[in-house]
Amino acid sequence: MSDFRRFLFYIGVVGFILAGIPALFSLPAEGILFHQEAYMQAVRDRQIYARLPDWLAQMAWEDGGIRVGSGQQNVLAYYRQEDYAVTLQYLLPQEWLQSQGDSLIAQAMGYLNNERPGLTLAIDFTALKSRLTGPDGQVVVQQIIQSWPPCSAEALMEAAAALLNGNPGVFPVCQPSEEYLPLAEELVTGLIRGAVAIFPDQIDLAGPVVFLSQAGGDAALQRLQAVIDFYRVLRLILRLCPLVALAFWLWIGILSFRSLPGLLGGWGGPMLVTGL
Repeated sequence: MSDFRRFLFYIGVVGFILAGIPALFSLPAEGILFHQEAYMQAVRDRQIYARLPDWLAQMAWEDGGIRVGSGQQNVLAYYRQEDYAVTLQYLLPQEWLQSQGDSLIAQAMGYLNNERPGLTLAIDFTALKSRLTGPDGQVVVQQIIQSWPPCSAEALMEAAAALLNGNPGVFPVCQPSEEYLPLAEELVTGLIRGAVAIFPDQIDLAGPVVFLSQAGGDAALQRLQAVIDFYRVLRLILRLCPLVALAFWLWIGILSFRSLPGLLGGWGGPMLVTGL
């Protein structure tokens, strides 16, 4: 082998090693780390969607509960952690949670894989709002009323006054007798529908990230864009590494092809170093 041919051979060896080592990472990474189905399956395997209502109930309870109503009339005032858990498990079936979770993962991975122009992590609450304003909402209404303590004599008098005046907004938060139960149901149903009406159909979890980057001014946006650009260039390089390594491998084969032992020796050394 001439000196020039040997020089080209060593360039091919160095190029193969430099491209082959990252290729060892990029090949499985493209199939696992950057593949959305792998993350979707991992979340399902860990039963995240089955546990999520209990976690949300614990968060709501530790945060002081959810307020529905005004003034002293908070219809969830007597809700305990287990009550939140029962209601959330009823309102948030695993099928809906899984569909939203899969959507979030698909949106995030689409952005990371350069398939989406901007970062959005939107959750669609349209189905949940429909459930709350439909027959399923009446089940929740009954769960809320059952959490109230029994009405005292004074509270029953307030309920009677509210019934006579046609003003359910002053109905006491207590579990009434049968004749006053429709008034309590009307109160809770109206408050739930009012809350549903002002609740957005979609919430973008990535919105705060974008807002904070914008609030930081041009410098913050430039830093964020620099990180994104670096990540995309790195992904492109990692994706090209297997092809570059293959090209150098063929280069080595062409330059070392004098005999079968020479070809195997030319290929074997670099592959041994890279671990391919």
